[in-house]
Amino acid sequence: MHCATAEHGRGDLGAGTYEGSPEYLGQLRRQWNARSKLEEKHPELRGDRRPVLAHEGRYRARPLRAGDPPADP
Repeated sequence: MHCATAEHGRGDLGAGTYEGSPEYLGQLRRQWNARSKLEEKHPELRGDRRPVLAHEGRYRARPLRAGDPPADP
């Protein structure tokens, strides 16, 4: 169990990162770097990186992203 403190340590990383396992975090870092290199070489793989402002209701099928005009009701 974690208690709320102002300090953040490795224990705050949670089970999704296997409690901050250096081996697992290194693997994630290598995957991220490989994906970044691939996206630099092939920009069409990059996808839309604008933040999603709304994704529920009328925006369920096509989320509203920063810079998009709002959908008609």
